Amino acid sequence: LATGGGLLRLDATGWQVAPLPGVEGAVVDLARWAGSSVVATTTALARLTADGPAPLPLPDDLGQLSGVDAAEDDELWVFGRAAVVALGPAGPRAGAGRRFEASGGARLDRSERVVATAGGLVRVDRDGRFFPATPLGRWPAAQSVRRGPAGLLWAAGPSGVHRLDGFFAAWRPGDGLPVPCVRDVRPIGNTLWLGTDRGLLRLLPDGTFRGSASPHGELIHAIGPVVDDRVFVGTGPGMAVYDRDGTLLSAALDDLPPGAVRDVALGADGGIWGATEAGLVR
Repeated sequence: LATGGGLLRLDATGWQVAPLPGVEGAVVDLARWAGSSVVATTTALARLTADGPAPLPLPDDLGQLSGVDAAEDDELWVFGRAAVVALGPAGPRAGAGRRFEASGGARLDRSERVVATAGGLVRVDRDGRFFPATPLGRWPAAQSVRRGPAGLLWAAGPSGVHRLDGFFAAWRPGDGLPVPCVRDVRPIGNTLWLGTDRGLLRLLPDGTFRGSASPHGELIHAIGPVVDDRVFVGTGPGMAVYDRDGTLLSAALDDLPPGAVRDVALGADGGIWGATEAGLVR
């Protein structure tokens, strides 16, 4: 049992304190992995053996540890507050494994606390712990995640767009997606809007894709909020406004700070905010 006061073991005589000589930090989690128990403290990871705890080396940049979990394919997932790493059955080595580090386009789906990262989708609980939100080690990089109708999560990334509904449906270039990289995704009504490297696309209910005019080249970074039936979009060097049918209504470029508009959000006062590479604009 991992407790705030240390590691406890229940045997025939009752509860016993399990000493952890040489292992620093408060105990935070336990996992069964590769035939033995592994204990995680805030600062260390150790395998429990008959001769006592055997420390396991970890990368230095995980931050404070918050948990461990063993995957079905014999990988051990170590969750830190700065990153997550998957370690193979041959034993962890510094820098080994697949890492979950926040990508430049990472976003938080506030309703589900799901983060898009370079290693896939990760769920963050109320204590700040990281857990894979998709099958461990089997999900591509993601740049954006949004919650759509019926509670479904939609994720966009370099390999296409994915829907998480228990079947993990995917649209990739080989599946009819006419672009190689999707930077943002947002369900609007019964259509799915996609910001891509080759312009603005909408996935219609019949499964076809329809493009819209791009005023500042083809790069679309962010699909912003819908206000009064207008959709605000962040483009390579500016912002654009569309109606719900994907018709371009207006565009802004000259009055914005230089650089791409990488995110668009609705402020508490009803104003539209754009995050650019050189600053904020309202």
